[in-house]
Amino acid sequence: MLRTLPAAAHVKRLSVEPRMSSINRHFKLESWLMVGAILVPIALGIGAAFVVPWIQTLVASDRCLDAGGSYDYKTEICIGTPSR
Repeated sequence: MLRTLPAAAHVKRLSVEPRMSSINRHFKLESWLMVGAILVPIALGIGAAFVVPWIQTLVASDRCLDAGGSYDYKTEICIGTPSR
């Protein structure tokens, strides 16, 4: 006589949980990297939009003062530069 096991007894249970959690962690990290890849350049661009004009004003005023002139910070014009 052939013995049969109950359906659940001969089926091997696979432990899927540890592997799934590592895959989920991978996708979570990847999603943060994708968000960062989009937001970091945008933030750098916005920061540069404010910093570059400020640096240009500093350089222009420094050149004017080095040349012996007077720099008007309201109008951003060099006044009284000696002609060369």
